[in-house]
Amino acid sequence: MGGCSLWLLPPKDSQIYKTLATLIHDTVPDEVQHDSHSVAEQTTFSFVPHLTLTADIYLNEHTDFQKWIDTLPLDDDYSTQDSPHAKSLKDVPINFKDLTVGDKLVTKLTLGVHRNERLVELGTRCRAIGVLNAQTASLSGSQDATQEEKEKWNQARQWAESHWRPHVSLLYSSMEVIEHGRRAVLRAVKAAGIQVEERNADPAPTEMSWRGGRIQLVSTYHKIQDWEVLAEREL
Repeated sequence: MGGCSLWLLPPKDSQIYKTLATLIHDTVPDEVQHDSHSVAEQTTFSFVPHLTLTADIYLNEHTDFQKWIDTLPLDDDYSTQDSPHAKSLKDVPINFKDLTVGDKLVTKLTLGVHRNERLVELGTRCRAIGVLNAQTASLSGSQDATQEEKEKWNQARQWAESHWRPHVSLLYSSMEVIEHGRRAVLRAVKAAGIQVEERNADPAPTEMSWRGGRIQLVSTYHKIQDWEVLAEREL
């Protein structure tokens, strides 16, 4: 089957989930429509608040999707050479740093997310298993791991550290967003209580940021309106 994506969603009953959903479904399209000659209803799509952990996951149509997502190696604590104390991915912090206009329909307006150590680890694991088909057993750095397996994990980590731009989209649209519209949306984001902070990659958590959340496996190879959640789990 075609490509799927792994999404990280805020906890469903959290204030940040509700606030982002209101921005996505109502506030941002209204602000952009007001600043555009296009008709928002014809060019804007609805979606749930999420951060894409990785795309380009190709699974056999006979895959047990729930079993696949449940077996992702996300439950164990981890440590690094630079940070030897054990850490959990369950409380990965998601904090926003900027609001950016993009060229693609699905990145038309995005809240950039600070790349922190836990998020890099989460992205690495999802990329290695989902895209590169790395073996979970190689995660611990086993001496029995083949050179090919080691290269897969190294490639996934390089991607997460250098090429991945973690973000939360606020608008899927073919409309052009000009700077005046971006500033209007930024004011709306701040008025909703969301901190957009360039300087601090790991500030204290607030109700307008989030830690942990839910992971969904989504079929994203159809038209946007036909995207489907295939499986879900708590982080």
